[in-house]
Amino acid sequence: MSTAGKAGNMDQTNLAKDFFHAMYHPVMDDKGRLSDGQHLRLYQRSRDGDQRVTFFQDPDTMLEYCWNTRSRADCYFTLATTNGKGGATDDLIERTVLGFDFDGLSMGDIIIRFNRAHLFYHAVVSSGHGFHVYLAIEPTRDHKRVERLQKAMAAVLGADPNAANTTQLLRVPGTLNHKGDRVGVHVVQLYPLESIRRYSLDRLERRFVLCDQRN
Repeated sequence: MSTAGKAGNMDQTNLAKDFFHAMYHPVMDDKGRLSDGQHLRLYQRSRDGDQRVTFFQDPDTMLEYCWNTRSRADCYFTLATTNGKGGATDDLIERTVLGFDFDGLSMGDIIIRFNRAHLFYHAVVSSGHGFHVYLAIEPTRDHKRVERLQKAMAAVLGADPNAANTTQLLRVPGTLNHKGDRVGVHVVQLYPLESIRRYSLDRLERRFVLCDQRN
């Protein structure tokens, strides 16, 4: 596992690129671009309240754009890939990752919760005022199924239920969080691509959704 609690800017640049390539690998072509017309959706909000949405097929290009504008705006990405036209449910294409938002917890607290749930994670990003924890999953286009599963898992893990919807946004690693004192959004843990074993939805549903229904 790559650990980058005190990594410099160059380390964070490379880690952010590695993060996107690891999480979206199943839907990327040999050139590192999203395939079949899929796009990452970037949403930016400035401290003055101005909003901007941009679409990218190349995660590296999106990150370079974020780094050039991060001093002026908070940067978020939609976890599902999109058609490059919008961020509503009808615009979503593929989901390859689950993301959980934790505020007010230490990394140690989060590890304990995952251990109790018998789960492992593939990436952790410090959001500036908390942590975003990611699990890589086998690609799916059933977004309602993902939302149902993620809400059930968030309830078990104690993650923010409001950050588990179909059109979920989380902060882009390597950017800045402008809420309150400006702080960095950093990758702190990341499993190498070759070591990632993606969860199947069937496996997770048996443990969290069906178990919750029986209770």
